[in-house]
Amino acid sequence: MTASSRNPWHELEDLLARCRLVELPVTSRGDGLEDVDWIPAADVDRTDEAYVIRLELPGVAREDVTVTVEDHVLTISGGKRAEARRPGQGRQSRRECLYGHFRRAFSLPVAGDAHAAAATLQDGLLLVSVPWKKTAANDIITLEIK
Repeated sequence: MTASSRNPWHELEDLLARCRLVELPVTSRGDGLEDVDWIPAADVDRTDEAYVIRLELPGVAREDVTVTVEDHVLTISGGKRAEARRPGQGRQSRRECLYGHFRRAFSLPVAGDAHAAAATLQDGLLLVSVPWKKTAANDIITLEIK
């Protein structure tokens, strides 16, 4: 048996670094999941142009989704209704599709311009784009001292 050069601290640092890349839901009370039936999967990217959130919402109608921004927190909520069973359809033997109320919340960067944000829902994918505020890198601001 050979001695291992494995360092558990490096593994812990790697895990913590990967955890920092994940955007965790932000809510105002408790864990915020008291009235949530399912949590849609999300991808979050920071591009040169915008902060972009993609949420998988298969089978969710556009009118059943709400996107709001308050205090730099973008909240996506809505619901998906289960199809009613029709007479003569037989007995259901498996149910894997998710139905009911959902909600996800994301902290927006201060540099994001929430007033210019846009959202589209197509083919079960919600795309929310929050462009960066327009500021010149070399702007010098002089404050009046009172």
